[in-house]
Amino acid sequence: MSSPKGITEDECYRILFEEISSSDSSVDSDENDPTFTTSCASSSLVCSRVVLNLSSCLHGKNHIIFMDNYFTSYDLFKDLKSNGVYACGTINPRRKNIPKLEEEKELERGEFDYKISNDSIIIYRWKDNRAVNLISTCHSPSDVSTVTRKMKDGTITNITCPIVLKDYNSSMNYVDNFDRLESDYAIDRKSKKWWMRLFLHFLDCSVTNAFIMHKEIEMEQFSNKAFRREVYKNSLAPKIVAANFASVSHTSIAPRIKSHKPYVDESIRHKSSKQQQIHSSSRRCAVCSSKKNPVQTVWMCSVCKVPLCLRAGNNCFKRYQEN
Repeated sequence: MSSPKGITEDECYRILFEEISSSDSSVDSDENDPTFTTSCASSSLVCSRVVLNLSSCLHGKNHIIFMDNYFTSYDLFKDLKSNGVYACGTINPRRKNIPKLEEEKELERGEFDYKISNDSIIIYRWKDNRAVNLISTCHSPSDVSTVTRKMKDGTITNITCPIVLKDYNSSMNYVDNFDRLESDYAIDRKSKKWWMRLFLHFLDCSVTNAFIMHKEIEMEQFSNKAFRREVYKNSLAPKIVAANFASVSHTSIAPRIKSHKPYVDESIRHKSSKQQQIHSSSRRCAVCSSKKNPVQTVWMCSVCKVPLCLRAGNNCFKRYQEN
């Protein structure tokens, strides 16, 4: 089967369905386990319904949909093809109606095996460092290309691959590039409120989409980091400053910065007739104590409530009241 004619890159709406699960749980499951079979079947039905609903506006327009192995299945590709929608993607070889291909250990690096169904759906298995399984309704197995790989000794070599792999990588890279830009300076933070994580994620997505659109406009260009700073500086920062400024009264007195030493106003401290020594808990003297030479005292001033030494040869109480 040859590739569809007359479909250019501009005409192909690359509807990229992002992976909604970190990995397909069926890969590591036992295919003979009834739980595995039920889970895989229900997951496939849900994913197929999602793809068919989202692509309903493309029927008969010969567009190409690229998706990963969370969504792909033989029946889904068959339904899409019957509706005039082409599709391509990676696939789990344990899916229903997938033919058995050459074993991975039998393939050398750069070799691939394929089978074509009666519905003109092609299943590929290509060997790189490990096997990659693909499914397509818009490629021909005779169309091959090459990819560069770095060997263990550091040399660069070209290995053969089916053209379906290069098309898949080049198209799915839109999603990968978006994920990279979004994660570079993500503001997502842990939160006990579930909605906060969603809000921060969609805020990141909005800024990333704005950055991608900005690059397409003939304006001053910024890096991803600089663009986020401009968004903050021009949109968010003025509103934060205005809100804080409105909440603080202009007539309020700036608070005095406290030091580690106690402070008592002179009008109180110099009323010696009222100031008497009283016993208190053991604390550091406000006059002679320091970090290098801490001095403890059990006396304090009855007015100032400041701990002061009262010993022979070291009367900090008198020194404090006079100075």
